[in-house]
This record gives sequence, C-alpha cells and structure tokens, in this order.
Amino acid sequence: MEHMDNPNPLVEEDFRTLFDRFRPKVWMYILQKVPSQDAEDVFQEICLNVFTKLANLKDPDKFLPWVFSITRRRVQDYYRAKYNQPNLVGEDQFEFPLLEDASFSHDRRLYIKELRKCILGLKDPYREVALLHFILGLSAPEIVKVLDLNENTVKSHIIRSRPLIFKCIQRKKK
Repeated sequence: MEHMDNPNPLVEEDFRTLFDRFRPKVWMYILQKVPSQDAEDVFQEICLNVFTKLANLKDPDKFLPWVFSITRRRVQDYYRAKYNQPNLVGEDQFEFPLLEDASFSHDRRLYIKELRKCILGLKDPYREVALLHFILGLSAPEIVKVLDLNENTVKSHIIRSRPLIFKCIQRKKK
C-alpha cells in the first residue's frame, strides 16, 4: 500500500507493526467493557476504523492514545445502540484474560481478580482512569489523550483511587 495520498508517514506495514504491539491492551479493554459474545465484533470494527482513519493520525508516537480514543468511542457507540445508553451490564458477563495467564501464580491471579473487582466497584470518575492505569498500564499522559481530560485531573484520579482500591482489597482480605 502506498502512503495514502497524505503526508502521514505510516504505511500498511507500520500500521500492522504498531497495532500488533498494542492489540493485547485494546483487546483487554474491550473485554472489560463489552460482553464476551460481542467483543470480537467490536474489536473488528475498531480495527477497521483505525485503519481507515489512519490518515488522520499526525504523530505516530501518539498511536496508542489515538487507538484508545477510537476504542472508547466505539464501546460507547455499542452501548448506545444496544441499550440506548452507555451503561455497563453486570461484571460477570466480562472476560479478563490476565486471570487465565498460566505464567501467573494462583495467588497472583486471585489478587488480580480482587483488583479488578475493586476497580470496577469505583464510582465515576475514578473507574475509567483506574482501569486504564492500573489494569492496562497506560501512563497519565496517555490517559489524558484517550479520555480528553486535563493531565492534573487524571493524576488526581489516579492518586485518589489508590487508597480506595487499597481499602477495598484490605476489606476483601478480612
């Protein structure tokens, strides 16, 4: 594929390389937000959307936040279409691939499961930031680009959600 009639330096091979690197994070985010039976369809729509809008990406270094903003909007569209509101269903309908990672010990998988429950139990505005930061490993500047929030707001949500998550995990240990 040629350079798509624009100054964008990404070509098809670059796209594949970048998207393959971030595919697991995008997939995990989708599985956290969408019931597993619909996750593959949503993922395919995101892949197509990312590829067709690749010409809009000005800086390849911002690929991950750009992809996550597309992903987040697509998940919202999914719920608007399905329930006419962007609302999550019960958490039991969502998969969590880290819990099936054989390289983690049983105790580590239990901790991750508790962490996930605690994060999903947070109220807005902390839940989304905590999910992106603590589960998917996005940095504050990346979250700023994904959620279109002020960087100080994101950092504040991360700092304020930590003790809430910690207290939740401590309560579950007792």
